[in-house]
Amino acid sequence: MCVTNDNNTNDNNYSANINLQQLHIINCNLNSVNLCVFKQIDELYISRSYLQNQCLQNTYITPFIKLKKVKIDESQLHNLTFNNTQKLQFTDLIELNISKSDLQGSSFNLQPFNFLKNVNFKDNTLDIINLSAFQNTDKLLLSWNKLTKVITVPLNKIRHLDLSFNKGIDISQLYHLTNLISLQLQQNYIKDLSPLKTLISLEELNLASNDGADITVLINLMKLQKLDLSWNKLNNIFVLNSLINLQELILSHNNIIDVSPLQFLSKLRILVLLSNKVRNVSCLQKLAHFKNFRFGIQDQPSLTELKLSNKLQQVEIPNIKLININRKRKYLKQHFDLMKQQAEQTKCNYMIILVSLTQHIRAYMNSSDGIVDQ
Repeated sequence: MCVTNDNNTNDNNYSANINLQQLHIINCNLNSVNLCVFKQIDELYISRSYLQNQCLQNTYITPFIKLKKVKIDESQLHNLTFNNTQKLQFTDLIELNISKSDLQGSSFNLQPFNFLKNVNFKDNTLDIINLSAFQNTDKLLLSWNKLTKVITVPLNKIRHLDLSFNKGIDISQLYHLTNLISLQLQQNYIKDLSPLKTLISLEELNLASNDGADITVLINLMKLQKLDLSWNKLNNIFVLNSLINLQELILSHNNIIDVSPLQFLSKLRILVLLSNKVRNVSCLQKLAHFKNFRFGIQDQPSLTELKLSNKLQQVEIPNIKLININRKRKYLKQHFDLMKQQAEQTKCNYMIILVSLTQHIRAYMNSSDGIVDQ
């Protein structure tokens, strides 16, 4: 059942729907709607609505004993704090999503949700959160809040945690979360990453825009497959040579000169080096799985030679004088005109095309002076 602002909100009109299983309330004012008549629903969705505090009183909430999913987004939760969310203690609740709804509070004393797996409190105004209520939760999304502190206990179930865009958060207690496989910490201006050294199960980590943090602690995170270290003022990436399971690495907008430590990352498929000071990337040509290379050579004028793997599928290469593309000569001849047209129309440089050498490319293709075919 879907209730909108065009519906009559008289409770008597709902009495015929007492066996309703799904209820969607969109663009409504709920300050006078008694939800007690819906005792059988397992999914409640409230969007773009004004939700008075009284709508979460026991008299309104406790009848929903079969609820499995609650989603409240882009709604004004008048004076709703964490202390009020204790009314949402449902035995079978699996998914709780209260995002973009001005959810407020510093801390709360919730009893653990028994079966809650997915929690989304994105884009609210939370400042401190205690994770003890989520001991059985697998995925917890808390980005775009005002969090300054995360209080944790040893939690065995949380595997995905998003704390991005909180700007100034204290992560000192994250060392408890040893079963995390995905952690998002971008845009938090974190300088001390030492609490992460115990998170040895991590497979995905985003540390973009964290004010030049010391990345040496990452040496222990041997299971990492995806890593984003962009915008961190990095100049030394030697520690990355031990992360042999990396498949995707983003290092854009740093001060990196030497990329030789990356030659040992045999599983690397995607590498982004936009806006650095790299002088030579020939050490990367032996990476067998290398398929996507985003480089931005216009930001690296000292680089004049580029050697590419024969499996490379995407690359940005304006400004190069000598190009070595193993066994790609025939491919370039067949597809140059089409790719040139696509690049001009979409203004996309991430293709195997010499955008800035358009007038010379045909000559290079027909000789060994510019393109070396091996």
